[in-house]
Amino acid sequence: MCACVFVCVCSPIATHYFPSLYHDKYELEDGYTVTGGAVRYGFNDREFPQYSWRGYAIYSRLQVTLIQSNYMHGTVID
Repeated sequence: MCACVFVCVCSPIATHYFPSLYHDKYELEDGYTVTGGAVRYGFNDREFPQYSWRGYAIYSRLQVTLIQSNYMHGTVID
């Protein structure tokens, strides 16, 4: 249901689910650097307790930007 005066404000139907980027989790270790190289990652429990299975991405002067490709499949909402 939408109410439009100057701006449309819509309330989703309670039985519908609209996903956002917040429901997905991605591992930056699976990403790549700007030059296409592998991501540098660490695996020190003292530095980052309870990290994921491979390790954790490290940001430093050598690696200031990481790229993660995310593919979203589904219906397009017009």
